[in-house]
Amino acid sequence: LSNKAFLWLVSAALFGLINQGLTFALSNYQLAFLWQLKHMEMLYYALLLFGTVIVAFFIVPPLSARLGKKNGAILLALLSLSFNTALYASWLLDLVPGGPTDPSVAYMFSFLIFSNSTAIGMMMLTSSMMADVVEASQQETGRRSEGLFFAGYFFMQKCAVGIGTFAAGMILSFAQFPQNAKPGQVDAAVLDGLALYYMVVVLVLGIIGVLILRHFPISRESHNERLRALNTSA
Repeated sequence: LSNKAFLWLVSAALFGLINQGLTFALSNYQLAFLWQLKHMEMLYYALLLFGTVIVAFFIVPPLSARLGKKNGAILLALLSLSFNTALYASWLLDLVPGGPTDPSVAYMFSFLIFSNSTAIGMMMLTSSMMADVVEASQQETGRRSEGLFFAGYFFMQKCAVGIGTFAAGMILSFAQFPQNAKPGQVDAAVLDGLALYYMVVVLVLGIIGVLILRHFPISRESHNERLRALNTSA
């Protein structure tokens, strides 16, 4: 069970972390060229990201208590994908106020706070699920192997970020993003291509990750029963 759970969890996390690496690699292009943030707006953006971490800390515990880790992570992943897709779809449909020459930063921030908070919450829950795998392994083998499981998880994380960075380069290539570009001087068709390819890739990878995560075999009930058994035998 523990090996099966580990493989399902790592496989699902792989797609989420590829999306993370992709987003990190493209963030400068999106902020500077697509959303055209100014210097102070970049500062507000950083503060907003910090704020989404705090929001995630507040929403994760009650959600996990109500739905369990797996279902909570799936719900947050779907919400994050929905807000992210809605943001870039609105760009492509010319629904962004002021876009494309002077897109509204407040509009983008309003979607970002929801998409990023739910994404961070999902990552918190999936990381916590690794502890469930450790306890399942302990019951099966009689020993704890936190280091082995988490080393494998973090190795996969490094690989995924590299794949995401490669995917970001491919998106820039497909969008025909010009070299030495300057904010406000990039053709609207190029920006539309950047938004479209990013939206589609993130959505597809995210959905694949969610479909895989659905097969994670450890439920809250089985985990609690396992903890009781371990405590009794201790």
